[in-house]
Amino acid sequence: MRERLTPPEQQRLLALLGGPENLIIQHESEFLEQTRCPALKSGDAWIQCDIRAVLVGSESVGPEPVLLRRQDQDQSAVRLFHPKKELLLQNVAAEGLDDMSAIIAARPWLEAAKEIISQVDALTLACTARELPTIEIKLFWQALWIAICALVEMRREAQVTEMSRLVASMQASAAACARRGGDRSPQARYSEALLNSRQSLSEHHNSVLGGFQELVEIARTISES
Repeated sequence: MRERLTPPEQQRLLALLGGPENLIIQHESEFLEQTRCPALKSGDAWIQCDIRAVLVGSESVGPEPVLLRRQDQDQSAVRLFHPKKELLLQNVAAEGLDDMSAIIAARPWLEAAKEIISQVDALTLACTARELPTIEIKLFWQALWIAICALVEMRREAQVTEMSRLVASMQASAAACARRGGDRSPQARYSEALLNSRQSLSEHHNSVLGGFQELVEIARTISES
């Protein structure tokens, strides 16, 4: 539903959304053409907000909102959307892949390949030795996966040896995670609980999770169960 807002309402809406710099403001037709969407609806990727509810404070708006303008009978009408979590994650992954590709392109491919393989091997050892809780291993692996994808996209036919080593390292890491996940002995469960308790107690835990509050809460839930 499109809304016709008075100038004071427009200013209030922009203020509630953090200012023009914190959202996309665009003509509807231009946005639809750029995103190649035949129509923007609440569905798989987007959530449409009730602007009136937002103005009175009864509805919140998610990150990266989009305010679309459309001329309607000589007056400007607007709709407000924000992307669903799945689309946000896709965007973050795409941006991360572009950034990582630029980093790899700025150095010799072989050097980057050796470093990524070394990091995969280090993560495998940390998993096997239970130096990190499962949730942190998954987080590190997600970060490494972006680097691996960028590396593979930039490979050449002459780099078969390094690609074989990378595949072998990934297979070893997957096997280590599978063994650890399949170990349901009392000793293994106790060890996992001790690792997760670092997040629950906020003591001696890896700081990489500091910016991922949802993962921290999951870790605390696991350690308290």
